[in-house]
Amino acid sequence: MNEKITVKYKTRKDYCSCCGQDVKDAKTSGYKEFYFSKRELINFTSWKEYEWDKEEIRETMEEHAYDAISFFAEDSGNKIMIEQCEIDKLVDYVWDEVIKGEETE
Repeated sequence: MNEKITVKYKTRKDYCSCCGQDVKDAKTSGYKEFYFSKRELINFTSWKEYEWDKEEIRETMEEHAYDAISFFAEDSGNKIMIEQCEIDKLVDYVWDEVIKGEETE
């Protein structure tokens, strides 16, 4: 049983909030990591509603991943980029460890 999952992402600063202009030649960062704990994901929502709809879980977790990373790990001016395979990994973790894991406890 994994107690956390790592989501890799990149950032790019496209807009400068100080001068109010787009950043020319914005550079994309290397991979960064953000950790979601199993406990946090269990407490995030009532998962019983999602039990049989993996696509709804995908939409919810994609939005949550962007929101959490932007709030806890990045400056508001940074654009966050998460590859689909990382979202898929997060959805599979929620499905296997959170939703199905609660059934076996």
